[in-house]
Amino acid sequence: MMKKLTQAKNINWIIVLLVAFFVSEAIYKYLIDLQLKEYRIAGVIKFIAQIGMGFIILKEYKKNTKNIGLLVILAILFLLGQIAIQEDNIFVNIEYFNNSVFLAIVLLFANTLTLSEEQKKQIFKWFEIVIIVNSIAVIVGFVFSITLFETYQADRFGYSGFLIKSSYASYFYLIGVFYYTHQAFILNKSKKLLFLLVAFSAIIVGTKAAVLSLLLCGLFVVFKKKLFLNKVFLLTICTAFLLAVIFNKQILLFFTPYIDVFIPIIEQYGILTALFSYRDLILEERLIPFIQSDWTLINYLFGGIGSILIKSGLDFIDVFYFFGVVGGALYVYILYRVLYIYNVSKDYICFILFICIVMSLAGNFFYNSSVAILMCIMKLYFQPIKEHES
Repeated sequence: MMKKLTQAKNINWIIVLLVAFFVSEAIYKYLIDLQLKEYRIAGVIKFIAQIGMGFIILKEYKKNTKNIGLLVILAILFLLGQIAIQEDNIFVNIEYFNNSVFLAIVLLFANTLTLSEEQKKQIFKWFEIVIIVNSIAVIVGFVFSITLFETYQADRFGYSGFLIKSSYASYFYLIGVFYYTHQAFILNKSKKLLFLLVAFSAIIVGTKAAVLSLLLCGLFVVFKKKLFLNKVFLLTICTAFLLAVIFNKQILLFFTPYIDVFIPIIEQYGILTALFSYRDLILEERLIPFIQSDWTLINYLFGGIGSILIKSGLDFIDVFYFFGVVGGALYVYILYRVLYIYNVSKDYICFILFICIVMSLAGNFFYNSSVAILMCIMKLYFQPIKEHES
């Protein structure tokens, strides 16, 4: 069976992964709505995909010898940190490790594939279909108040369509908005209406990170196109500012669903806690005291997840918590290697920078399986970038 899997060259495995993860996410969200969340169909799909990808990566080990070796070393360092912490949940924490390296596994798998230009075009076509389908679901959910499509299962505004986690919705729309921004305004393709659809959906998602994505992509276009030197653009900005002042009450009323939930948090804990959605409190009240009391020198070097199974949600902090100083540096180096593009474009660097900025607010970037597929596609998108550069 595995032999047939590796010989099926006509199958576009990136599309298979993209559709499988998206559909399983949608089905699992429906099951959660039916109070059947124990049927973890998304987890089953990931398990099957990981076995298949792992087999092919090992089969093509000559292409990935160094990266495989680095992942093995990272696993050993992680286990050393777990043994040193002397807790009985080491096997549970292996799942955290597995989630952490899934991005690297997907990108290594993609590196083993030989994709034609036609296959890449098909990948981007299906990528766009997934983004548009979910964006339509977001807007339909918003218009008809469909609880299944809500971002939060609480009294907070937001519709994420078929996506389960708010953090995934944030990255989904950062990637989607950046992609359509690049297509419509940098490459000047006729996709401005699709950009507006995706951008509006990003607002309706209701996460701070999704809205931040719009601002970042707007700045990207301004500096890429040097619009700050354009008199018409400057006049438009001044006019928009003036209209915002005139209609400030109406604008505040529109954003009331967003800000109402944060007012009590700001009053009790401050604006930072509201921005970080309590992540700063988890860090201050749980993680730091645990590290100070339970960690040894080995844990500072190689990390160590103890009885605190909850992550801080601040990804760079969690990398240190999981892997320590040495292991964390190795982990970042591995991601650099698998994300690296020869003759890298400034646009790709900018995209990665935006991911890092949003990561500081949204968290859970390294541990979301579906994000890994999207990142793989964006790397493919920017590989033939030479014709995009001016």
